[in-house]
Amino acid sequence: MDPPFATAGEPAPLRAAFGEPRPAVAPLAAEEDPGVVAETLRAGLHGPLTPMRGGRLPREQHDRRLPLLIDRR
Repeated sequence: MDPPFATAGEPAPLRAAFGEPRPAVAPLAAEEDPGVVAETLRAGLHGPLTPMRGGRLPREQHDRRLPLLIDRR
């Protein structure tokens, strides 16, 4: 199963589930976009390459995601 993600065709329950971490990470996001921080958390849990290859993580945010994953304290 490879449902569409971050597109108009994504199922509403999927969108809602992936939106859940955003409010939790918002206080820790500092100057970063909470959406990018939430994406990084999910990618860190699942491995960033698989979702990026499948189009579920925007490639253009990769250079911002990696330092978030590595440098957060």
